[in-house]
Amino acid sequence: ERGSAWEPPADVFESEQELLVLIALPGVAAEDVDVRCEPGMLLVSARRGLPVACEGAEVRRLEIPQGRFHLLAHPRIQPVGRAG
Repeated sequence: ERGSAWEPPADVFESEQELLVLIALPGVAAEDVDVRCEPGMLLVSARRGLPVACEGAEVRRLEIPQGRFHLLAHPRIQPVGRAG
């Protein structure tokens, strides 16, 4: 799949000790989120699909973003590990 169809809302906080990134991902299971931390970049990606209960239903209105997303954050980070 090419490109990113949507970007989730995110807040980024930085102190002298850490960088905290909060991303709103309703409907996305934690185990489906890929987090990559490399010098100078934090890349978060996943896919949000329609709820199982909606499969086979006719769409009347669709405003909540679906599909794959990528979020690139903060140009100055250094990898130190992944919180879990």
